[in-house]
Amino acid sequence: MAGAPPRGDDRPTASSGGALALTLLSAASGVTSVAYEVLWTRMVGLQFGVSAFAVVVTVTAFMLGLACGSAAMAERAAQCARPMRLLGLLEAGIALFALLLPWGIHLWTPLIDAAAGDFSPAQWHVLLALVSLLLLTLPAAAMGAGFPLLLEAWKQYGRSIGTAYGSNTVGAGAGALLPLLLLPSMGWSNAMRAVALLGLTVAAGLFCLDRPRRLRVQSASEPVPSPALLLNYGIIGAASLLLEMAWVRLFSLAMLRTEYVLALILAVMLFGIGLGSLLASRRPDSRMMGWLPWCASGCAIASLWLLPEVSGWLEQANFDSLGVAMLIQGLLLAALTLPVTLSLGAWLPVLSRRFSVNGSWLYAANSLGAALGGLLYVVLIPRIGSSGALALAALLLLLPGLILWRSRRAWLGVPLVAVAAWSVAVLPPARDLLPHAMAGSKDLYRYEDAIAIT
Repeated sequence: MAGAPPRGDDRPTASSGGALALTLLSAASGVTSVAYEVLWTRMVGLQFGVSAFAVVVTVTAFMLGLACGSAAMAERAAQCARPMRLLGLLEAGIALFALLLPWGIHLWTPLIDAAAGDFSPAQWHVLLALVSLLLLTLPAAAMGAGFPLLLEAWKQYGRSIGTAYGSNTVGAGAGALLPLLLLPSMGWSNAMRAVALLGLTVAAGLFCLDRPRRLRVQSASEPVPSPALLLNYGIIGAASLLLEMAWVRLFSLAMLRTEYVLALILAVMLFGIGLGSLLASRRPDSRMMGWLPWCASGCAIASLWLLPEVSGWLEQANFDSLGVAMLIQGLLLAALTLPVTLSLGAWLPVLSRRFSVNGSWLYAANSLGAALGGLLYVVLIPRIGSSGALALAALLLLLPGLILWRSRRAWLGVPLVAVAAWSVAVLPPARDLLPHAMAGSKDLYRYEDAIAIT
């Protein structure tokens, strides 16, 4: 028997039909993962009654679980003889958890409500936050553990991390929109069951695809990234989540309600990240590291600079239905955010190839940074507002990228970006955001939700 090919240069061991099936299953896995996240946000929102807080708690639990699961499986996945079978077991376990969750909510809600009278508002929110974190981090950790296994599955077809991450994330973009279709017609419990059924179907497909065709001989695993690389990519993850939350908050002032804008932002960001990863896997040029931080940072600032124009146009726009409004506003969000998200998606395959390291550790570091970014958002909003948080996120996207690029001349442009970020770090006055309804007005104080009509 011939020796196994070196890791990172695996030869395809299956047909192109198998690769197509794995592409579809990877995308479907992404659909279920983010559909769960949106539905969990809805669940936590019903418990808290505060949409922004529910979003932060859910996203933090989700990203923390992804980080823990990916880190725990990063080394073990390389020694797994049948990664698709184990991935299928994880998908089935998550689906079973989702099927049991409505029943668990029915049991725990009376217990939490009974304790409400004995807690102050702050204690009440801490209690629900801890319960939500404990409940949601576990299935998210199973999702995170599935990412290294997905990488190993793709290596059997000779594909790179960009293909694995990109196909899964493009599916995740569709998963952000799926609950918007299911909730109005099915309700929360049945929507959760429908997504869980899709998860079980993905698990069954992975079991079928896992039928071994030849014996695999394992070789040395890829090296763990350096602490500096993990730290900088983690900061990029924190900046990405901070940017996402600021976009949700700011665009929900002028667009649809928070949960709809959250779904649209999630879909647009994930589609862009997935597409960026796929494009970078096709052209893994290390020179991309030079322009990625500038594109992400500059276009994030531009999206904030264009907010008054977008808000003013939407003030006069008329939509025939909610579906038409979501479509047009989704396209508008895509135009404003796509350059940033393409850059964010390209980072993982570019860094993995440039430094020849285990991409699962990078994924874990980025997810952990995103979880911390959600907590940072809660701290920053009362102090600098969403505009300030977005401007800070733009700088945090730039600086780690320049550190990783290691070009001294590139730092000469940082003061210009800092000045541009500072110029848009304060929410525009109401007369600029609503130029017709608030023409000639003067702001007496700022409260970001004051101009929202829901």
